[in-house]
Amino acid sequence: MTDKQKIRQAMLQRRQALSEAERSRAGAQALEQVKPLLADCQRVMLYMPFRGELDTLVVAKWLEEAGKELVLPLTDKKTRILTPALVASLTALQPAAYGILEPKPGHYQPVPPTSLDAVIVPGVAFDPFGYRIGYGGGYYDRFLPRLTSDCLTIGYGYEWQIVDRLQPDPWDQKLRYIVSDAAQRSTC
Repeated sequence: MTDKQKIRQAMLQRRQALSEAERSRAGAQALEQVKPLLADCQRVMLYMPFRGELDTLVVAKWLEEAGKELVLPLTDKKTRILTPALVASLTALQPAAYGILEPKPGHYQPVPPTSLDAVIVPGVAFDPFGYRIGYGGGYYDRFLPRLTSDCLTIGYGYEWQIVDRLQPDPWDQKLRYIVSDAAQRSTC
């Protein structure tokens, strides 16, 4: 088992053990950390939480209330490609690939990755240098290079998911910020 696999396994076990109250509290705290980064952003892509991930539904609701454009990824399991989809409403979501909520057909508009101001990226573990470990499918490592250089890329996870250092592979994409329930860190 590789170091990445060991880290992934340990983090996923810890994340699954969290209570709903712990997840909810952490989600609310992380929202306060990410708001300043998103203040000047109009079009923001984020993930819908899955398997105990840090809650982004509170971020999505805040974006809607602030009049910002919410984008969610559409997942193609065959090609492992993410397509950004501008969402008409959070009420028009349904379980899709891997059971993750995605917009229902007819309730979204595909948009180019270059139109995004910020992308909130999930992860299993992060380091202070902007690297992450995901589930191992490479979806975000394929997606992130399609963004403009001024798009904010924000790793989003629990404070305990941040480790001292990860050993990035050549295809791993560095994120500009890491946000947790406890802090906001620039990696530049």
